[in-house]
Amino acid sequence: MNGTITVRTAFGMVIISVLLAVGLGSAIAPVTTAWFPHSNTLITSFLSIVVGQGFMIVPVLVFLRRQHYPLVQTLRLNPVPFPVILSVFILSLGLVILMDEVDRITALWFPLPDYLSDISQALIITSWSSAILLVLALVILAPLGEELLFRGFLQRTLENAWPDITKAVLITSLFFAFIHLNPYWMIQIYVLAVMLGYLAWRSDSVIPSFILHLVNNAVALTFNNLNDSVLQTYYLWRGHVALPWLVGGGLLVFFGYRMFHTTLEASS
Repeated sequence: MNGTITVRTAFGMVIISVLLAVGLGSAIAPVTTAWFPHSNTLITSFLSIVVGQGFMIVPVLVFLRRQHYPLVQTLRLNPVPFPVILSVFILSLGLVILMDEVDRITALWFPLPDYLSDISQALIITSWSSAILLVLALVILAPLGEELLFRGFLQRTLENAWPDITKAVLITSLFFAFIHLNPYWMIQIYVLAVMLGYLAWRSDSVIPSFILHLVNNAVALTFNNLNDSVLQTYYLWRGHVALPWLVGGGLLVFFGYRMFHTTLEASS
C-alpha cells in the first residue's frame, strides 16, 4: 500500500467517478438510438441509469487496485451481525415514513418544478423489463455504488485525515447532497446522508448504510408507482402522512436505533 490516501485525492476520485457515471449514462441514449432506431425509449432511459450507476465505483476500484490498497478495509466492506442488519432495516422503515412527511411539508413552501414531476413520470413501471431495470438501477446499483464511494471511500478517508469524526460525516453528507443537484430536496438528502454516514461510522461498515439507502429508494419507487387512491385510503390524510403512520414510524426509528446500538455493543 502506497501511503495514506490524501483528502485531495479522495475528493478528486469521487468527482471523477461521478462525472464518469453521468457521462456514460448520458451517452447510452444517443448511442442506442443510433444503433437501434426502433428501440423502446423507456428501456433506453432505464439502461442509461443502469450503466451510469453501475460504473460509478469503477474509477475508485481501479485506483485502489493500482495502488495496492486493501479493498475490504478501504471501502468499509466489513461484515456485520444479522441483528445489526435487522435493526437497521427496522430503523430504515420508520425513517423513510418520517422523511416522507418532511417532503410533503417542504413542498408546501417550495412546490416541485415541472422537471421533477417529469422525472417521477419516467419512473413509472410499465412492464416487467422496466421493473427489473428500475429495481436494479435505483434499488441495488445506486445505493451500493454511492455507499461504497461516499461512506466507504470518501468518509473513511476524511475520518483518517481529520480528528473530528463529526466533521468527516457532515462534509461527506454535504458533498453527497450537492452532487445530486436537486435544491428542492437538498435538506432531506442531507439529513438522510448524515444518518447514512453515522451508521457507516458506528458500525465501521457500509452494509448498514446500504440497507437504509436501499429501503429509502425502494419505498420511494413503490410510492411513485402506487395509485393515488391507494395512498389516500391507507396512508395519507389530507395530503399528509396519517398520524398512526407517523407514530409507527417514530417507534420504528426509536426501537431500531436502540437495537442497533445494543447489538453493536454486545458484539464488540
